[in-house]
Amino acid sequence: PKDRQPLHMGHVAVINQALSLANQVVIVVGSAFSSRSPKNPFTFAERKDMIEATFHYAACYEQRLKVVPVSDTKNDDRWITSVRRAVGGAFPKTGKIGLIGFGKDESSYYLKMFPDWGSVPAEKYFSLIDATAIRDSFFRRGSSVLTDMVSDQVASFLREFRENEAYAKLIYYSEFIDKYKKDWESAPYPPTFVTVDPVCVQSGHVLLVERKD
Repeated sequence: PKDRQPLHMGHVAVINQALSLANQVVIVVGSAFSSRSPKNPFTFAERKDMIEATFHYAACYEQRLKVVPVSDTKNDDRWITSVRRAVGGAFPKTGKIGLIGFGKDESSYYLKMFPDWGSVPAEKYFSLIDATAIRDSFFRRGSSVLTDMVSDQVASFLREFRENEAYAKLIYYSEFIDKYKKDWESAPYPPTFVTVDPVCVQSGHVLLVERKD
């Protein structure tokens, strides 16, 4: 899922547990082709780099651990098929497949979507680490990287990312959203924000709209 980023010590603990139980480990990265946003700030390539930098010490790394991308979809069956295809393609000659993960809350329902694989509950040493809290802190002006929650390699990446133009845009976007929500705090009912995007075709031409933000 896209809100499980950046890679933090909870993820590292789960992956290390997986490496201790299996010969080969596949990390399926969701929202791999989505555009940047405060909830999905890093590209698949950047997330893959964070993982590979953190686990570069693993013996026979390239033979034991693979990171594969999967797109978002509202159709669960299609998503399950994509995950199965990605896992099968990572290690074509693999034997028995198992699933490992931490059932944090109702958002972890996807862990039950592969009953034929079997599953192993992840240990809860780092269950209180929250990727959302890390992102919220990271996208506040003047805040420091929460180095106690991420690996040294990820902390280094985040520091470098702060010099990136993409970071400045995400800061602007994040502050815009926060202000927008605050402006509606006094509304007499919970506001629902909906955007509808039609595709307009006329005489073989497609109408495009460029928004201010």
